[in-house]
Amino acid sequence: MEGYCATIEENINSALDIKVLTQPSQSAVRGGPGRSTMPAPGNTAAFRASLWTNMEKLMDHICTVCAQVQHLQKVLTKKRDPVSHICFIEEINKDGHSEILHTFWNSVSQALSSQFQTATNSSMFLKQAFEGEYPKLLRLYNDLWKRLQQYSKNIQGNFNASGTTDLCVDLQQLEDDTQDIFIPKKPDYDPEKTLKDSLQPYEAAYLSKSLSRLFDPINLVFPTSGRNPPSSDELDGITKTIASELNIAAVDVNLTLAVSKNVAKTIQLYGVKSEQLLSTQGDASQVIGPLTEGQKRNVAVVNSLSKLYQAVTKVVSSQSSSFPPAAEQTIISALKNIHDLMENAVQPLLTSVGDAIEAIIITMHQEDFSG
Repeated sequence: MEGYCATIEENINSALDIKVLTQPSQSAVRGGPGRSTMPAPGNTAAFRASLWTNMEKLMDHICTVCAQVQHLQKVLTKKRDPVSHICFIEEINKDGHSEILHTFWNSVSQALSSQFQTATNSSMFLKQAFEGEYPKLLRLYNDLWKRLQQYSKNIQGNFNASGTTDLCVDLQQLEDDTQDIFIPKKPDYDPEKTLKDSLQPYEAAYLSKSLSRLFDPINLVFPTSGRNPPSSDELDGITKTIASELNIAAVDVNLTLAVSKNVAKTIQLYGVKSEQLLSTQGDASQVIGPLTEGQKRNVAVVNSLSKLYQAVTKVVSSQSSSFPPAAEQTIISALKNIHDLMENAVQPLLTSVGDAIEAIIITMHQEDFSG
């Protein structure tokens, strides 16, 4: 077990070794003493490509080692000593180490968490890569978990890590095992969550940047001194940003839920900015004379809100069937507030129209038509 954990730690260190990742850019210029290693200008793309290639190899290695440990536990659980007929796992139970896979998985998760943190603390480029491209990192984790879940269904007695190891085991018996998933989930323990806990700092940073990307175009088209709502092109830009964030987050249900909350905040911000443009003076609800400037601006604001409502509704409806209902409901709730704002904006004018019509009808009854 210690050997398995050690080899995984070595592979994590190797995958995140900034000197190895930046080796092509360091061949021409050698850093002086005390100078941090970093990609040369213009080589950031090559650095990112090397990093993600290493991460894919790391996940492959973790999957291979986990499969070996899982197979080992199955063998120990099912095989007995030919002399004493005592199950091998019972001997291990005496030392309190029956949950081999559970213990190993905790070690892997802790190694990922601690070494990722150490690496990103010492390299701004690694930190920026994991935060900026967090969905890609999360997809690798999800793929690893899916592969581990599928392993028991396609279990083999032949593993190839640093050579070929043949394990003498009854494959049919293993395939009949009722636990066909990698570490069953328990009420007080979620192995998938344990794995993804190492990603929390990068998820938080990504969601913060995602919210900034969503807010920036709105703050740009609603300047402090502005009195007009966004143009159609500007509104299209806001809608495209919302669609992009949702599409990128589609790699994971929980990430989609989190980004949908950011989208709801974005819609709310648009509503607040639009409400500040509305004219609430008396001339905004007059119906006697021509349209006032305040009424014209209110019409433009309500039309802008309506376009946003329709555009975002279309974005949500265009999402795949895997789009979480909770995420959809979060955005729809925010859109309802936009709808309410539109109604509140036109209600004073509609009230004035009703009052004017009522007054006209009353004067009609007072007219003398006898002559």
